[in-house]
Amino acid sequence: VNLIGNPNYLNIQGDLASAALPYFGVSHTAVGFTSGDVGIKFDGKAESYEVSFNDKKRRVNIRFKITGKNAERFDVSITVFPNMSASLNITSSKRNSISYDGRVSPLENPKK
Repeated sequence: VNLIGNPNYLNIQGDLASAALPYFGVSHTAVGFTSGDVGIKFDGKAESYEVSFNDKKRRVNIRFKITGKNAERFDVSITVFPNMSASLNITSSKRNSISYDGRVSPLENPKK
């Protein structure tokens, strides 16, 4: 999901997922957020990875769970529409949920 020309991203390749996304919202803990790095960041193996297709609405839904810094757990839900726009919702164990809108594009240099 490309977030309009800035360095923020969500990459999914196989069962690996990585993200660096801005976060604007309420944190339920101060641990790990005092360094000025308040964004959502994770890089690792996605757990409970599911992909489903809604033929009637012509959408693809992707869901997975992943652990980020400071043992923060994220539930990630992505809906991809026919025009390759996407809606991303992230629910955290330590903060309020946040949503993003963007576009899906192939990785330029995928890991092998």
